[in-house]
Amino acid sequence: MADIKVEGVKRNSSAFFLMMLILLLFFIGFATLMSVLSVSPTGNLTKQLMISFIALTVFLAMSSGAVKASFVDKVLRSRFPAIFLGVALGLSLLTALFGTEINGARRWLFIGGFSIQPSEFLKTAVILFLASFLGNAKHNHDEIKRFAVIVALLLICFFVVLFQRDFSTAFITGVLILFMMLFAGFPLWQFFIIIIGGIITVMGALFSEEYRTERLMQYISGEGSFQSNWAVHAVSNGGWIGCGWGAGTIKARGILPEAESDFIFAVLAEELGFIGVLFLFALILIIGAKALVLADRVKNRPVRFFLVLGIIFLFLTQTLVNLAVVVGLLPTTGIPLPLFSQGGSSLLCTMFMLGLLVHVARTAEDNNG
Repeated sequence: MADIKVEGVKRNSSAFFLMMLILLLFFIGFATLMSVLSVSPTGNLTKQLMISFIALTVFLAMSSGAVKASFVDKVLRSRFPAIFLGVALGLSLLTALFGTEINGARRWLFIGGFSIQPSEFLKTAVILFLASFLGNAKHNHDEIKRFAVIVALLLICFFVVLFQRDFSTAFITGVLILFMMLFAGFPLWQFFIIIIGGIITVMGALFSEEYRTERLMQYISGEGSFQSNWAVHAVSNGGWIGCGWGAGTIKARGILPEAESDFIFAVLAEELGFIGVLFLFALILIIGAKALVLADRVKNRPVRFFLVLGIIFLFLTQTLVNLAVVVGLLPTTGIPLPLFSQGGSSLLCTMFMLGLLVHVARTAEDNNG
């Protein structure tokens, strides 16, 4: 693809293509959510409109070239990622202690009349911190110190989020750290120690709370939860071409709890059918493929390399987990569908990180990152 040179920085047209793909996915999600909220007795349409506008502005600011590459690189090499991580951990701990409990989990913290979900900011902070830490060559000379930092980060993040009774987010955060560690050149023995310790820790956490055990046993027995059963019904009701945009019965009847958040994909599948879902999958997979190509392109710039890997791994993992829950392949979790589910913290963090992804693509050098 042809390159266009603007202000001394090569802008590959593939960055513009990636930006358009993300915007298309965002507006599909936005339209779907607005459709659900219009008939939801608990949704806040006005608030979500404001949040979506702010998130879109953040994305455009990060991806359009308004933020210079030199500024982003300087921030990632400064102490900001570590400070941001500390703040996110502090807020997550406050949430575990004093947050509002909804559906058995204490994920939300009310500040000045607004609710935030610090665990969403924590995942973003982990990506920024690890990109800065693992991409810094000076840390490669002390393997033990680097290993100790990763272990400490894993344990602190996992247990702080688990303390909120949010096992799924704690698990995904831990897997995110392990994934980024995999590409950082750690000795295999260190990696396997963490894997074995992680399995023991996860199993212990899984059976430490009765509700987690019951949910797992319910899934294994094939009974499925009330939400999951209705979600699967909605997906199958969509058939090949769906019942038409905005004409879904599952949202209109109000029988699917969390239709505007964790189970919004069921609404989309019923209205657009298999063909529409296939198009959505293709869109997500193309974004993922473009990001992997970008990661290879910037592999000689370690900070950017780890940043791209972390962003796309988290985006794809959360998407796949949410879809697997909706169709009954995984037990019910609280993982939202990125760019689709209701909520401010998740949408803002997702759009910020995807904006960074496009920013890296836009400012990457032609061959060597």
